[in-house]
Amino acid sequence: MKRRAAFLIGSMRDGGAEGQLLLLARELAARGHTVALMLLRAEGARLAEARALGVGVFVAGLPRWERWWSPRVWWATAAALARTARFLRRWRPDVFEAWLFHAHVWGAAAALLAGHRGPFLVSRRQLERFKRGRPVARLLDAWASRRADAVVANSRAAARDARRLDPRLRTPIAVVRNGYPADATPRAPADPPRVLCVAHLQPGKGHSLLLGAWARVAVHPSRPRLVLAGRDEGLGAELRAQAERLGVARSVDFAGAAPDLRRLRAEAAFLVHASEEESLPNAVAEAMAAGLAVVATDAGGTRELVADRSTGFLAGRGDADGLAARMLALLNDRFLSERLGAAGRERVRARFTIAAAADARERLWARLLGEARP
Repeated sequence: MKRRAAFLIGSMRDGGAEGQLLLLARELAARGHTVALMLLRAEGARLAEARALGVGVFVAGLPRWERWWSPRVWWATAAALARTARFLRRWRPDVFEAWLFHAHVWGAAAALLAGHRGPFLVSRRQLERFKRGRPVARLLDAWASRRADAVVANSRAAARDARRLDPRLRTPIAVVRNGYPADATPRAPADPPRVLCVAHLQPGKGHSLLLGAWARVAVHPSRPRLVLAGRDEGLGAELRAQAERLGVARSVDFAGAAPDLRRLRAEAAFLVHASEEESLPNAVAEAMAAGLAVVATDAGGTRELVADRSTGFLAGRGDADGLAARMLALLNDRFLSERLGAAGRERVRARFTIAAAADARERLWARLLGEARP
């Protein structure tokens, strides 16, 4: 049965969750569902892409909160929430789903204000490390999750995290993993070999650990280069200084915020991902879809993607020596790298397609709307 589905997210910045939502919205619209994308703010590198999908795009107009004490900010926030509620009352979605923490809270409040009668879902796309030590954020997240008809987690790790953060949560949790399109870009590995890391330069992504490991790898006879692709969110200068101290600055390339990732993946020998905490890392899955071998830290839901020694290598979190040893193993054996990359591509094609992600959502909607047995 065709549905009216509304998805709420903060903005259309160049992030993994935003990319996943665009893929899902395109797939659902192609299946005949009527889809609306709801944004708290009309901003982000992917805003034009969202508007080009041919689905409805609603913008709440949430103001910036740098001057949170200003009465104007509070009035503008109240007006934005009222606009969101009016949209829900007018559009009447069968299913309303909010993605990421800020949208969870905003969506729960808007659904309450609008008297939304259909299922309300909150979608957890990351492990909520930023809420640790922030009791107000944890309380708001718990309130939104308890008001929801279901929590959608994109990995088993995210589902466990939801229960751990709120042991009193009674809302059902459905694990619906991300989906990825097949990447048919021909592989053209560069010489000297390039090792690719795709992660914004921000705390928790493990760049400092990676540079420590790279000091052991950069001396390899093949003269490899480390390519760091990602937006600088405050750590760029610190990481450049660390690379200078370690003597590896000449072998590290900072590719910036919006590089051509398909080209970088095609040219790379393999991908390295040193994150401290992940739900289901899109960078890893996209590399596997492109046929790249992966060396990653065993963080959160990464092992739900990477089968150690079958589709890639896993190293312990914080284990710079283990990370370096696994990178060196791939540099020393090109055929091993190709074998792991091919196995990873088949794993993504078998288990992590966008069609499978849409199928799972349609089944969840049917259960919540009482059309199928749970």
